Amino acid sequence: MKKILVLFGFLLSLGVWSVVGGAEEIKKVEVNMQVLLISIENYELAPLQYASNDIEKLSSLFQTRFGAVSRAVIDRPNTGNDYKTAMEKVISEWCQNLKEKDTCILYLAGHGVVGPDERLYLPMVDFNRRNFDTAAIPMEWIREQLAQAKGKCKLILLDTCFAGTGKSFDDFALSNSEEMAKTFETLPKVATLASSRADQKSWLWQERKHSLYTFWLIEGFRGNADLNNDMTLDVDELFNYLEENIAWVSESDPMMEPQTPILLNDSQIKETFRLPLLAANSKDTLENAASQLDLHLRRLPEGMVLVPEFTTGPIGEEPVIQDNYGTLPRRFAANLQSQLVVCSRGTRHYKVANANTTQKILRENQLTPADLGTDTSANLQIKGKPIQYLVLGRLYHAPKQIGIMEMEISLIDAQEQDTIATFHTKIQLSSSELGECGISAALPSRQNLYPDNEYVPTDGGLVEPNAAVVLGQMIQDAEKVNPMMDGNIPFKVEIYVRKAGSRDELTLRTGKVVGNEYYLPLNKGEEYQIWVRNNSNQLQYIRVLVDGMNTLSQSTQTYSKGAIVEPVPTNTLKPELAPIVALENARAWAVKPESVLQVAGFYEVNNGVPTQSGLYRFELGDADESLGARKSYTEQLGRITIGIYQGVQPATRRSVRSPGTKIQDREQIQLKIDDSGLLPAEHPTVIYNLRYLSQEEYDEQ
Repeated sequence: MKKILVLFGFLLSLGVWSVVGGAEEIKKVEVNMQVLLISIENYELAPLQYASNDIEKLSSLFQTRFGAVSRAVIDRPNTGNDYKTAMEKVISEWCQNLKEKDTCILYLAGHGVVGPDERLYLPMVDFNRRNFDTAAIPMEWIREQLAQAKGKCKLILLDTCFAGTGKSFDDFALSNSEEMAKTFETLPKVATLASSRADQKSWLWQERKHSLYTFWLIEGFRGNADLNNDMTLDVDELFNYLEENIAWVSESDPMMEPQTPILLNDSQIKETFRLPLLAANSKDTLENAASQLDLHLRRLPEGMVLVPEFTTGPIGEEPVIQDNYGTLPRRFAANLQSQLVVCSRGTRHYKVANANTTQKILRENQLTPADLGTDTSANLQIKGKPIQYLVLGRLYHAPKQIGIMEMEISLIDAQEQDTIATFHTKIQLSSSELGECGISAALPSRQNLYPDNEYVPTDGGLVEPNAAVVLGQMIQDAEKVNPMMDGNIPFKVEIYVRKAGSRDELTLRTGKVVGNEYYLPLNKGEEYQIWVRNNSNQLQYIRVLVDGMNTLSQSTQTYSKGAIVEPVPTNTLKPELAPIVALENARAWAVKPESVLQVAGFYEVNNGVPTQSGLYRFELGDADESLGARKSYTEQLGRITIGIYQGVQPATRRSVRSPGTKIQDREQIQLKIDDSGLLPAEHPTVIYNLRYLSQEEYDEQ
């Protein structure tokens, strides 16, 4: 089997700024990156496919991953009929506005033609044999504009000479990408990365609905081309990534012929073209990981895929599941599994086992995290069919970097114990995800501290400065008094307990604080309720997770069918009871000022008929008997996480076996759907974490 190694790099930072006090202490850098994307798709003679997909995705990536000022033009800049003049104006104005310190990228996609004067042209959408002068821009004119423009370095990305053009262009000599690229070959501070050589075509990848070249450009600019994982992308890394992956697909796809990108004049920008990557959130990181896994799995023999809970600890040490990572290992695995299922839509190459089946197989075979990927796990089966592939994730904190969390994901051939691909990344946790890690803290609201184009440099990458302030303040606060014991906070969390199944009077159960952790004794056979008092004068949105599962039902992207997870259209999804979700994505309770939220269990909410909602009360049981165990939560039960978010207008938003929560029978209740028109704020005001333990464990703390 051919082993393929693809590395992708993102920064996931959670507390590098633990010493940050005020805004004036944060070092900032300004991103100076200008991007112009031009794509001609709807030709009257021979339309191209997917150009709008290409350019829209690229434009978004340049903004979100690099903080660039990006403009995208598809077909025509305006509604007038003189497309050539309008497009020339766009190009000339962009060139005139460039500054000496700017890193500049110009992307051109469309047909390329040779005119009767033997010059190369970029034709507009209304091009035909009679209007060369008015419907095609000479490439030499674009060269002159770039030659006169300022800029530290310029990279031209060319995606032209598409295969399957059709007879409509047969009357014209079509130029190829390499010929187009040579137009700019001798310009100082300019390099050109073209989609194919002179004797080749640029292919459309029907399966992905992109051109082959631009698909891998997109993947590269997502951070996957950062091959040395230093959070900076250079031109050699980008070219090497494109060359390997375009060759891989074009040579293996029977519908294509070999395609090889070319890089010209790279010495002109080799030392200056360096793009620092902005920090990526966990959602984008896991979506990217699923996409990369899908690319490999579609080209491997058919098989079942298992995604166990992520392990923790440094690479090189025996994998374990440590409690100080909170519920993130389980939730990240669940999110990756869900994303991989969505990617698998429309293919029979692989199927993904659901969480319950995964947990059952691992328990029945008495496997430990260290067993996975070895010969001990080689004979795992689902209904008599072998499990061919394992997706093994690992989380660990980078040494000497407070709060930096790194992630490694490996695709393993379970039968051969071969590593097919490995993905390494660093992720930036949000303030809510700090809560999922187990941190309890109060956080004052601070917004609009810095301009949008200024960022905080970290080890190789960049982080948005307001996030740096928020996370730094949150970590600082976690070192002070636990919010459970802070009388100055206008909220109060209480746990009330009684014997399960009874209607005895509820009694208040208190715990103790050790460091930042609040421990609470709860025992098997007890039923409990979570009370949150909103003593503020504002509407608050309160999210309550028990063992990482939302206490309110909500829709998810997939549903389980037997042992397999199946994707379904979003508009057909029914709310899922106790879903595994991120705290910041959890459906929230809307709690009015001077009122009390009483959460007695997991709620099944029917949006259409809220009066027919159901309640499944909390009851303490052993881990294997709990709702958490049935959701693939066994090793990390015993945590209640509460996030309180102020209601804001939409326009302003930016080891030891613990007891588990056991589900009781459904009770019909009445709930009202929030109609305030507000949304939860981006950052929580307070996060509470309660670690509930048996009395024996509690006494040992």
